[in-house]
This record gives sequence, C-alpha cells and structure tokens, in this order.
Amino acid sequence: PLSPPPKPAAAVAPKPAAAPTRALRIQSPQARAFFERANEAKAKGDLRGAWRMLKAAVEAEPDNAALESELYAVERHFRP
Repeated sequence: PLSPPPKPAAAVAPKPAAAPTRALRIQSPQARAFFERANEAKAKGDLRGAWRMLKAAVEAEPDNAALESELYAVERHFRP
C-alpha cells in the first residue's frame, strides 16, 4: 500500500534577533558605547549596571535630553 504524500512544511517566521532599542541621537562615541552597555545590562536584568552606564553616558554627553530620559526611566525602578 502507498503511504499518503508528506504534508508541506508550514511557513515559520524567523525569530527576531534582539529587541531593537530605540534609536537615540547620540553624538559622542563614548556616550554611544555607554548607552549600548546600558542596554546589555538591562537585557540581563542588571538595573544597577544599566544605571551606572547611563550615568556615564549622560556625563559624556550632558546636553542629550534623550539620554537623561533613559537614565530617569531606570532610576524610577529604585524609587519607592
């Protein structure tokens, strides 16, 4: 007896690599590096490390309101 033909494979969407971070306008290479490290720390659940990296990013680029906003967002997790 013949067996039924194999069913076609279902189309599976590829998994996205990592959650994309919001694109910020960061001019300083140092601030950009600190910001990227902060995102890595947040992804690992290390909010204190993320805070330290964001604080350094703001110090490297003090007039960047977007970086200050990111820093404030992390600081809110430490406030009662």
